[in-house]
Amino acid sequence: CEGRIGVYRKVAPLPAAQQARPHGHYFKPVAGLETVDVYRMLELFGVTDQALGHAIKKLLVAGGRGAGKDVAEAIDTLQRWQEMRAEDAALRRA
Repeated sequence: CEGRIGVYRKVAPLPAAQQARPHGHYFKPVAGLETVDVYRMLELFGVTDQALGHAIKKLLVAGGRGAGKDVAEAIDTLQRWQEMRAEDAALRRA
């Protein structure tokens, strides 16, 4: 069962004029989708790292639920992401 992923994959790429515009990489085609949730946004922008996805999700909802808690959680998550990159670098050096 392809589900919505199959619909997304059939969407045509952005027109050349749209791709050529400044910062065109920030625009993604969503024709054929009624709504776009945070998980679809992460997929559209190629975010596969779970920690980054979690932080992005927190920042996207921060405007609607009281920014303080969500922003603090995003910062905590991003700090852990940085720690993990440092841990990985140390392992590669060992």
